[in-house]
Amino acid sequence: MDKLILLSGELKEILENPKGSALTKTISTVGIISGITVTLSAISSSFSASDFFLVLVRLTGGILASIGIKKKIKHWGTAYDSVTKQPLDPAYVTLTDSRGKDIASAITDIDGRYGFSIVGGDYKISVKKTNYIFPSKKLIGKNQDEIYNDLYFGGQIKINETGEILTKNIPLDPVNFDWNEFAKRNKKFMKFYSKWDLWLRKISDFSFVIGFFVSVFVLVFAPKPYNVIIFAVYVVLLIMRLLGLKPKSFGYVVDKSTGAPLSFAILRVMIPSTDTEISRKIADAYGRYYCLVPKGKYYIKVEKKNGDGSYSFAHTSEVIDASKKGIIKKKFEV
Repeated sequence: MDKLILLSGELKEILENPKGSALTKTISTVGIISGITVTLSAISSSFSASDFFLVLVRLTGGILASIGIKKKIKHWGTAYDSVTKQPLDPAYVTLTDSRGKDIASAITDIDGRYGFSIVGGDYKISVKKTNYIFPSKKLIGKNQDEIYNDLYFGGQIKINETGEILTKNIPLDPVNFDWNEFAKRNKKFMKFYSKWDLWLRKISDFSFVIGFFVSVFVLVFAPKPYNVIIFAVYVVLLIMRLLGLKPKSFGYVVDKSTGAPLSFAILRVMIPSTDTEISRKIADAYGRYYCLVPKGKYYIKVEKKNGDGSYSFAHTSEVIDASKKGIIKKKFEV
């Protein structure tokens, strides 16, 4: 007991001297800043050499996912190759309800993305892609791999909140050579995955977990105000992740004069340079819509549903820049 008391006193002395205090503060602060950045910021979905910092930010909080607490902030799910981790397109994603009825479908874009905004209930997803099989047998039983978390293998999904975006990541196993995927990798079309992701994730994970344990250690042996604050921020961060706080992934269409939602309005996604329609979305009963697009600039034509069931043109938006994330989530007042 005397030895433990002596050791405790020595540790306290080391932590309270200027050098020891500066070192522990630096380690714990860097870890917590990385975690907060990931929690409060939408994760960057592209990577290049110039985007190193964005990727580092995106991966720093990965340690929380590994212990089942952190939920990645994202606006879509990804269908991807279980071996190469490359996103797959086109993959045909179908959503069925508890009775086995098909209620929605989506075709993944060049970056393998899909998403469904749905009412509460129980659902299943099925995926079809030439030269691939679903569900994956290579990753069966895993909740995450080196790049993706929240993996899906065909089980039932329970949605509690109406309007929640279903964003499971879906691995598919390759069974034959796919020339389309090979060509895309050679031409570097993929934007959401890089060979650097794996080691960057490991580095950031290590930084975060070290920072967390240092903050706990310092709090026990030197419970000064700064150390208490750092530990409290970690706790708040974990609580936020448990609550699943995340940015809004969908947009709204409302009546400009009354503020009421324009149920089942049609949104046509147009390319400004050619006035070509590339996609069409339909708002739900609450005026919400979910719109993934290839990265670029677009404008929206809105048609509202009339009382007799017909539609009439109602609004043309300004040009919207979706070059960063490939998602449109504006509020349109018609």
